[in-house]
Amino acid sequence: MTDQEREDSSYSPLRRDDPKFASTRIVVFQYLAVAVLLYLISGFWELQVRNPEFYSEQADRNRIKALPVPAPRGKILDRDGRVIVDNHSSFSLILSRENLRLEHVSQIADGLQLDSAELLTRLKRFSSRPRYEPITIKEELTGGELAFVEAHRGAEGYPEMELIHAQRRLYPREGLAAHVIGYAGEVSDAELNTAEFAKYNLGETVGKAGVERQYNEILTGIDGQRQVVVDNRGS
Repeated sequence: MTDQEREDSSYSPLRRDDPKFASTRIVVFQYLAVAVLLYLISGFWELQVRNPEFYSEQADRNRIKALPVPAPRGKILDRDGRVIVDNHSSFSLILSRENLRLEHVSQIADGLQLDSAELLTRLKRFSSRPRYEPITIKEELTGGELAFVEAHRGAEGYPEMELIHAQRRLYPREGLAAHVIGYAGEVSDAELNTAEFAKYNLGETVGKAGVERQYNEILTGIDGQRQVVVDNRGS
């Protein structure tokens, strides 16, 4: 017998009907089963023991959507208690950035008589804020703008659009005592960098001049929110 024949006769590969082959497959399967079980246990530990509050909050955020309820500014009265500056009810449109689709921006701008470039700039300005914070893009909507929003918002149209009730300033007619009363408006980036307005956030309304600014702390209300249950498409 040659050396090659002895080497060939000593080599005996495992066959499928060999008991050793079957036991090897069982061992491999057992290791895989143990690895999958450990993976599931680690995931369960992460969800239920280590960070249950975090994942519960994430689940609620997917199911419950918070819509802002802007607080009205306080009325300005004269010394006899007569109202000089009041508020009136109106509708404002906000964009939910969690559902925002950039391809919708130009159509939304056209429907609301807005400049699409300016709207994109406003969205970019708020990019540093958390995505769950909505952006007000139009205040005191007209009848035609309300009709556009009602016809197009929702899961099948523009899911990022939301209507909210808001109280807007009602100043005396013909600008009576306008230099004394002043006016209110959205806080600017420059004002946010000052000590006077450092505690405010982007999009909030502050007094800009006159009595509105002098007594801004007293006139500013505390915003609320309305929570609604939504489906998996945000509707």
